[in-house]
Amino acid sequence: MFRYKIPKGIKLLTWATTIRWVGWGFFEAILPVFIFSFTASFAETGVLKSVYYVVFLVAAPLAGMLTDKVSSKVIVLIGLAMYPFISLSYFFAGATGMALFIVIARALNGFGYAFDAVGRATYFRQNVPEDKIATTFGYFDVITTLFWILAVLSSLYLIKIFEVHELALIILPTSLVAMAIVFFIKDGGHENLRDGFKHALAGGFLKNVLLEVKGWGRGMRLIALINFFIGFVAVMSDFIIPIRVYQESGSLPKVILIGVILALPGLFDFRLGKFADKHRIGSLFIGLSSLLILFASLAFTDGFIGQMIIAFLLGISFNLINLASDGLTTKMVQPEHFGRMSSLNFDIDTVGTILGPIAIGLMIDSFSFSSASLVLAFFSLIILILMLAKKKDLIK
Repeated sequence: MFRYKIPKGIKLLTWATTIRWVGWGFFEAILPVFIFSFTASFAETGVLKSVYYVVFLVAAPLAGMLTDKVSSKVIVLIGLAMYPFISLSYFFAGATGMALFIVIARALNGFGYAFDAVGRATYFRQNVPEDKIATTFGYFDVITTLFWILAVLSSLYLIKIFEVHELALIILPTSLVAMAIVFFIKDGGHENLRDGFKHALAGGFLKNVLLEVKGWGRGMRLIALINFFIGFVAVMSDFIIPIRVYQESGSLPKVILIGVILALPGLFDFRLGKFADKHRIGSLFIGLSSLLILFASLAFTDGFIGQMIIAFLLGISFNLINLASDGLTTKMVQPEHFGRMSSLNFDIDTVGTILGPIAIGLMIDSFSFSSASLVLAFFSLIILILMLAKKKDLIK
């Protein structure tokens, strides 16, 4: 299956992340409902969900600047060090019923994942040939997703024995094991962390971010718009649909099954990545066209089976678009800017993910789920038309 030989460091980082994701898998599928239990509406849930993304938005540029200065391995370790505290915060939220611990957990998660994801993405770009980027990210997605799904399926049994917040404690030991594996990864020589912080802060990392964006061509800006859009609409599948299923059925096992369905597309990412490496523009067209059709269909779909199928196909579409974007952006950016580019891609997606839960939540609270789905279908059409009109900028 994997004819291209994956570098050893990539394999170690993939398995470290896999172990951490296994810990998350016992808890994450139920997380939307867990957060919803502390609120009174979709909009309030969106606000709590967005705490993570606001912190991520601030932390990712710093992580990107640091990754261009210091070892990407160190950046990953800083991110992983947050997860034991995230685990404890979710546990105390459930044990005490205090939403404050949800806020703390979401904030720590935003910071931790910013460093983990930016460091990991930069390490991949530094150690993988340009024409194998999407393929390698696809390899990572297949391995991590497969074991995450197995953990989620295990939670179908565990939820009968343990409380939801007790399952969050599994995140703690798996994160420590992941950190131990990352220590074995060899990384090139860089500045030490203290000097890296000094240079990043002395140069004004937010100022450098703005200068980086200012230097982007029209192709990069179009990719940025698409990334923003994906971040905005992805909440419909990974957050709104699970909550809606729970409202209609009151069944946590059904919510867990939806979580599995949402993760299944990741198992196809190696194949999708190979396709995206060969047909990057075509992948964007297929992905955006699919979103248009799927959101329009979702507006008229009430049954659990129908919603599961649409959630799965939405995941395939999101992943295909993201993999094509990874390949295009890596081609457009100089290697010494990979850290900043990785963080900016995450940040732009994150801005959409901050606004999406609140805006879509307000639409559902004020109008209906169907109306919100039709609005997203219309937005998909606009982005698709814009991509077709400007596709020459992506080829340059």
